[in-house]
Amino acid sequence: NLKRALSLALASVMLMGMMVVGTSASYTDVTSKNNLEAIEVLQKVGIMTGDDKGNFNPDQKVTRNEMAVIMCNLLDYTVASYKGTSKFTDVPAWAEPYVAACYTNGIIAGYSATYFGGSDSVTTGQAALMLMKALGYFQYASDFGEDWLVATTSQGSKINLFDSIDNGAREALTRNEVAQLVLNALEATMVDYSGNGGTTIKGDGFEITTGKATYNNRTSNDKKYSKIDATKEDGKYTIELGEDLFGGDLKKTAGETDKLGRPGTEWSYKGEEIGTYGDTADRVFVLTNTYKLGTADGDKYATLLDVLKDEDFMDSSKMKYATDENKKVDVTVAVNGKEIAAYDKDAAVKNALVNAAKGGTIVELYLADNDDKVIENVVILNYSVAQIDKVDTKISKSDKDDGATCKVKLTDGAGSYTDNNITGFNASTFVKDAYVLYIKDAKEKDELADAQIAEEIEGEVTAVKGSNKATINGTTYKYVSGLTINVEDEGTFYLNVAGQIVKVDATSHNDYIYIYSVDSDDKVNTDGVKTWTFTAYYVDTNGAKGSAEIDVDEV
Repeated sequence: NLKRALSLALASVMLMGMMVVGTSASYTDVTSKNNLEAIEVLQKVGIMTGDDKGNFNPDQKVTRNEMAVIMCNLLDYTVASYKGTSKFTDVPAWAEPYVAACYTNGIIAGYSATYFGGSDSVTTGQAALMLMKALGYFQYASDFGEDWLVATTSQGSKINLFDSIDNGAREALTRNEVAQLVLNALEATMVDYSGNGGTTIKGDGFEITTGKATYNNRTSNDKKYSKIDATKEDGKYTIELGEDLFGGDLKKTAGETDKLGRPGTEWSYKGEEIGTYGDTADRVFVLTNTYKLGTADGDKYATLLDVLKDEDFMDSSKMKYATDENKKVDVTVAVNGKEIAAYDKDAAVKNALVNAAKGGTIVELYLADNDDKVIENVVILNYSVAQIDKVDTKISKSDKDDGATCKVKLTDGAGSYTDNNITGFNASTFVKDAYVLYIKDAKEKDELADAQIAEEIEGEVTAVKGSNKATINGTTYKYVSGLTINVEDEGTFYLNVAGQIVKVDATSHNDYIYIYSVDSDDKVNTDGVKTWTFTAYYVDTNGAKGSAEIDVDEV
């Protein structure tokens, strides 16, 4: 049996004021930028796993041979029984039984009767067709019409199979993308079919295929088919692929929130939590300035919505808050994962967003399912920056058994946190002296909700405009308040997730000025000592003119 429940739940243990960092249900090379939800769910149920070094290799292309392995893992074929039965002559021994199993069960086909092309990268269209056959579609050749790829893409779009997949139908898929495609299939409703596939009539210069299979959603009265989606059809539960394959052991619970306060869903397998994953925001904005919010007369910004409208982040004629009869905002607001209670349009917004609506703040808006103009959830994220002071791979056996790889200590005001499951952790980049952008967990005192390495820019400042813009290597960056950046500063500049400079490790040349004129004046003091006063007129590195006086006694 190729399905195996992988348990890599990690315990949070305080060790020497450091964070214990590990892989949890994920991998050291998987970050929040990848399809984390899909990767972790598929690992848990044994459909896609990583290599022996603890890496998932999310950017690696998937071959047709490898896709056959994934399909066998998904459908739980007894692969050994198919060994030596493949009719394809180009398939290596390790892949032969997997390809044979998929071919025998009508999941895949070759380029010819004997050539499979297993070393080719699998395309979006090919992988989608395999998964849709597993769902019950395309049982007859006549279902494809004139073009199998057009038919596959059309039907796949109808059942949301390509959600979060940006590839074209003929483009190669990475492991990261295949994981998302397979998860989408697990959440898709299976179908039953009826019909004989039609009759093909050939004539002089034409070919007509009559008849076509009819497909209807599979349904059942069994409550186990409500574990991922409780949708009913004619009083019966629809059967999703994940429900059918795992008999209700794989469960998805909607209405949960992740560590950053995003609305989302929780996945569990055989009663053990896999993780809670936030939805993708409908709108994402980065505030470019710091704003004072309030409700007093004359306050320009009473609400966050006013800021967004004023900044032209969105069309004010379309976006609005959901409101009830009392004109209160029926919306959930979370700042760095902490939900703000009693949030309303008139007053509480000021308290909710204190110190939050500033330059670099990320605002995520989640809209109502039935209205693409109404905001139901607002998630506000403000990342802090800290430096990794120490990375220690000497950890206890119990931590290693739990999947931990090292201990990490942060400085620069981050405090001491214990967490061996940091979203965004990557062992190759979380190294000593690296700068980390982080958000504390709002519920767990000694954990981080998110962490990622700050992007580095190496170069020299060639221009400074105002008090918050610097040009480096020809690109102008905003920088947060509290930093001092001058022309000719040279070194490393660290960016936050909004692309703004939050840390500077550079040599400052602020003491270099251009003196364009010097005046002198002499006088004799009461002791009879002659003194000269020199006045130097200069331009500083910010382009501002100034002067300085120096008194020199006669020697």
